[in-house]
Amino acid sequence: MNKTIKLLFLLIFISLGIYTNAVAQILVFPIQKQTQNTSQQLKNKSVRLNKIQKIEEDTILLSLPFFEDFSTTPIGAPDTSKWIKGSGVFVNNGIPFNPPTKNVATFDGVAANGKPYDQLFPTRQGLGDTLTSQRIDLTDTDTGDGLYFSFMVQARGNGETPDTTDFLKVEFLDQDGNWEQKWEKRGGRIDTKHFEHVILKIQEEKFLHDSLQFRFMSYNRLSGAFDVWNVDYIYFNTGRNPTDTVFLDVATSKTPTHFIKPYSAIPYDHFWNDTTQFLTDSVFSSVNNLDATFNVISYLCEVRNEETQQILGYWYGLDSDNASSSDLLEGFERNKKITAIPNASILPQGQDSMTITHQFQVTTREPNDNFGGVYTRNNDTISQTSVFKDFYAYDDGSAEYAAGINQKFGQLAYQYYIAKPDKLTHIDIYFSRIGADVENQTFNLKVWQKIDLSKTDIQDSVLLTQNAILKYSEGINQFKRITLSRSIELSDTIYIGIQQLGENMLPIGLDVQNDSKNKMFFNVRNYWEQNEFVEGSLMLRPVFAKGNIVTGIDDITEENKFEMWQQNLVLYPNPAQDKIRFNGKIENVQIIDLTGKILGEYKLNPFSSFDSEREIALPSVLKNGMYLVKCQYKNFMTVKKLVIQK
Repeated sequence: MNKTIKLLFLLIFISLGIYTNAVAQILVFPIQKQTQNTSQQLKNKSVRLNKIQKIEEDTILLSLPFFEDFSTTPIGAPDTSKWIKGSGVFVNNGIPFNPPTKNVATFDGVAANGKPYDQLFPTRQGLGDTLTSQRIDLTDTDTGDGLYFSFMVQARGNGETPDTTDFLKVEFLDQDGNWEQKWEKRGGRIDTKHFEHVILKIQEEKFLHDSLQFRFMSYNRLSGAFDVWNVDYIYFNTGRNPTDTVFLDVATSKTPTHFIKPYSAIPYDHFWNDTTQFLTDSVFSSVNNLDATFNVISYLCEVRNEETQQILGYWYGLDSDNASSSDLLEGFERNKKITAIPNASILPQGQDSMTITHQFQVTTREPNDNFGGVYTRNNDTISQTSVFKDFYAYDDGSAEYAAGINQKFGQLAYQYYIAKPDKLTHIDIYFSRIGADVENQTFNLKVWQKIDLSKTDIQDSVLLTQNAILKYSEGINQFKRITLSRSIELSDTIYIGIQQLGENMLPIGLDVQNDSKNKMFFNVRNYWEQNEFVEGSLMLRPVFAKGNIVTGIDDITEENKFEMWQQNLVLYPNPAQDKIRFNGKIENVQIIDLTGKILGEYKLNPFSSFDSEREIALPSVLKNGMYLVKCQYKNFMTVKKLVIQK
């Protein structure tokens, strides 16, 4: 193969940060994460100054024990009841490799606003992400009580390996407002597959004040998601000893697989056209035993309608006649598979769309008041959501990397099998902010009935070539829906993709948790080739004339659009206790009592495919009764009634 030709999908050696002449297939960048928070620099203000200024975070005061395994935190930013805003870290379950519990905090060279800390100087290194705790009152703590701070850390995982010049460190804030380093770990030739347990004794009197804080800080390359560290299972308490790294905790770890294949999303009527083709043989997750002794667990897989929270039924485990299955975990056993067999008969039919969540619920012998008074049962459940709307998808809606073509006029095609004849009306695509700024560059959006894989004469069956302008999304994993100039009647196998018109790569989000590499094809030398090396799924989806589609046709009035939006916006559960969720696009929410007083304000991601990002925790002050929920998306606004019934 000619080394001077830059192919679609040339692999970047990201530790060097430059293109190489080595032959590979996928041009891949570690993707920057994006959150709804803006970036902020954490200043080393003194404790006393914090008290005087009454900054927002200073209103939160914690006490021991401090425990955080991120299992209750939605994908995205850390929980602000425990952590200062603007940290830059990304809470997720995709970048870590075999985490102790579901979800970790990932550190790299990307700021909280989704942009690298420094793109002007791509090789520059410096302090990247910083995760700082809220204040903790230790005035009544005695160092003789065995005050220890511990956490688990992994370099790289599924991300990029830290170099020898990179490090992660832990600092504590003393009574005079000075940060003191307590621990540091450097990259290089280190274990990148396992989590190391670190435990530190905190014995100095200068830390026993009413406003103690601790923080994790990464030093790395600042031009992207480079030099990755994953942190989990942070525990700070008295009554401990130097060997206190064993916990009576059985925790879920691996996100469950989807119950449809090979997709994560499919139109509902397409699924029912041939359930045997799309239903997987089994779904599975995994659990870890963090204790030295064996544990007998039982588990079940609950299936529910995510929009209404109606429990549809349960899927049985292997070789079991009961919904609840049992298993034995040896001491310190990791990645124990738990399995259930999907059954489509419990799913409702005759609906245009549906969002189905299947959740593994594990029962163990953990007490409610576990080690040191810590409640650990939050990590005993783990779920996966499958979407049945108007599109097909291989990806899970979350990009860990970005991939694309860096060859002018090169083409990328992505294969989909369509279960029944339908009309293609849109294409969803997620472009990531990485490398050169390519916003407003033009490219060709393409649809093929077939592509010629003979490597001889090009005899493609091109159904559409449409010029488009690249627009970045405003937030994390937000797709841009491009309206096709005309609808296309399709059936069987189709290909959608792009043709690049310039030299710069157009970076499409790449989900590395779900592999559809054999569905990707590229053409940079006047013939098509199948991708062979890079695993993952492109965030590139075909959208059909089913479900609630915004068509972009000029004769649809604003009034009609509002009515469609209002009709599709669902608030549930109602009555509610402490949480509510939304189905439909929504940006801002206000909880208002009947006197007109605003009790809570929230911002949501209207394009997120994560159910957790469409959920809000209701204010604890809400009593039983009726409240108003003011909902806003762009220039649309409506008010819904909410009943609280605790």
